[in-house]
Amino acid sequence: MGLEELAILEEKINTLLDAIKKLRAQNTRLTQDNQELHNQLEGKKSGSTEAVELKEQLGKMEEENQILLNERDIVKKRIEDLINGLDSINLSSV
Repeated sequence: MGLEELAILEEKINTLLDAIKKLRAQNTRLTQDNQELHNQLEGKKSGSTEAVELKEQLGKMEEENQILLNERDIVKKRIEDLINGLDSINLSSV
């Protein structure tokens, strides 16, 4: 192997070393990007789970609200009946 061939081999090795450095830097950057995307995805999944739980709670609260409204109407009707009953016996004449 002559000096000229050694110089060519050295140039190729240096080119490969530069390529390896670039690939490692790229790999590091891509790994970081991947981790950021993973964290974002987990955050969205967590938010989605929270939204589902809140929707379920809202549904339960709406049901409870409807029950309370129905009970209020029943109480209102009973009070109206009592007042009408009192009016019918006309307490003022006693």
